Amino acid sequence: MNFLFEWLAKKSFIRESLMTTDVSEMKSPYLLKPQGACRRLYLLAFALLQCLVASGHALCSETILLQPLAIPVSSFGAVAVKDSIFVFGGHTAPVHEWSKMAVTGKFFAMDLGAEQPKWHPLESEQALQGMNIVAYEGNIYRIGGMEPRNETGKAADNYSVSTVSRFNLKKQKWEPFKSLPEPRSSHDVILHNGVIYIVGGWDMRGEYEGEYWCDTVSFIDLKDIESEWQTMKQPFMRRALIAASFEDGIWVLGGFTDEDEITREVNVFDIENKSWTLGPQLPEGQFNGFASAACVFENQLIVSVADGKVLKLSKDRKDWQVIAETDPRIVHRMVSVTDGVVLLGGANGGHNLDTVELIKVP
Repeated sequence: MNFLFEWLAKKSFIRESLMTTDVSEMKSPYLLKPQGACRRLYLLAFALLQCLVASGHALCSETILLQPLAIPVSSFGAVAVKDSIFVFGGHTAPVHEWSKMAVTGKFFAMDLGAEQPKWHPLESEQALQGMNIVAYEGNIYRIGGMEPRNETGKAADNYSVSTVSRFNLKKQKWEPFKSLPEPRSSHDVILHNGVIYIVGGWDMRGEYEGEYWCDTVSFIDLKDIESEWQTMKQPFMRRALIAASFEDGIWVLGGFTDEDEITREVNVFDIENKSWTLGPQLPEGQFNGFASAACVFENQLIVSVADGKVLKLSKDRKDWQVIAETDPRIVHRMVSVTDGVVLLGGANGGHNLDTVELIKVP
């Protein structure tokens, strides 16, 4: 089917109709009045798209390639402040190749509002992967992560860290912040109403001590300068998951379990009631649920899964709708900007990506 969409994308049919109109609302394909063989192709495309809509799929939205990342990277942190995107750290070597040289502490920013948006370097910090960053009132917070301590070619000696730093946007400098209650990596970080929440992950203790799975959520209220980190139980033990602050709660999507299985389970934490419920499972697909990416755009929860599909949570919160399809990838990030959502980096086929794509959300 992809070849058909590629062909149609060159035509005004896609530009003027598919990108701006819900197929389910189109009264007739004859509105365009194509002729001959072209007419037959249009009718075929219309029928196929109607089938997609009927089966729960939404129309593909427009995808625009942006300036590639400064370095191909996976398992990194990313956040958007208005239309400026910040990318920190990550894994720069081939998949499952661990050493001090396999991770980076480089920090980059790109302003999409600039006449010619491009990445520019900011002050570097601790070289880490398996963490995320969030922004709050002029600061960007980096929480935890994983630090290999072995040299290239030696046995992997990976350690999770409890360090937390924040980058002051005015001073353009990193400064230390209150450390986590325990080392943590392969977790996710979200901000909700001025409170940072750390969900999932594990504590890696080097070549000889193994890993200890985290069964708590750590959180700290940034609105209170005297606040300290607190913890509460979570009803799962998973890493390589993704989380998003959506409406009145925290949505925790997929991951890798302590039983070495990929899960498509979705858990929802109601912050006010302090209770957990189950949300709709992520769709089936190879590796779907492992190291996905998510963000919220105009009060819509958007998720990018391993098989390349970009999903939107239905209004009744019971299902996922496909809104776009890109190349497969894992351990990537997605952030929300004015014009849509931006997919960044990740890994595919054992190699890191530098791809940056803007997706217009319907």
